[in-house]
Amino acid sequence: MSTVKRLINVAAVFVLALAIGMSITLAVVAAPVAEPAAVPASQAVGGWADYLLHSATVSITADATGTGRVIADYGVADCYQIVDIGTAQRVTTTMAHSPDNSNWVDGMVFPGRQADGVDYLSFPITGTYIRASVDIMTAGTGVTVTLRCTAKDKSN
Repeated sequence: MSTVKRLINVAAVFVLALAIGMSITLAVVAAPVAEPAAVPASQAVGGWADYLLHSATVSITADATGTGRVIADYGVADCYQIVDIGTAQRVTTTMAHSPDNSNWVDGMVFPGRQADGVDYLSFPITGTYIRASVDIMTAGTGVTVTLRCTAKDKSN
C-alpha cells in the first residue's frame, strides 16, 4: 500500500472517530432535563431549607420555647421575626443550638421589641439542632410571633 493511501486511511479513521465522539457528546448534551419532584416544606432543596419555628396562629401568653429542628447540613441561617403586640410590653427572642436536641446553648438574640414590627437576624449555624425561645415581659397578655428561618449553604 502506498504512503498516500495509508495517510488517507488514517485520516478516514480519525474523521470517523471524531464524528462518533461528537455524536455521543451531542446526545449527552441534548438529553432532556427532568423536572424536580415536589419536596415537602422544611426539607433541603438545592442548598437551602425553610423552617417555621413559631407561628402567628398561636397567641403566646407566657414565655415559649419551640421544638428543636435539625439544621446541621447548612452554614448560615437568615431569620425573620414578625411580632404583633396587643398590650405594651417587651418581647425578646433567643436562638439556641444543640448537638443532641436536649442540651441547649443560647446563641443569637433578636433585638427586644416593644411594638409591632419585623426583625431580621443572620448568623452562622452551630450545632446540629436549632430552636427559638420567645420571652415576654408581661405574662397573660397575648403576643403573636411568626419566626421563619431560611438555612443555606455558605456559598448561597
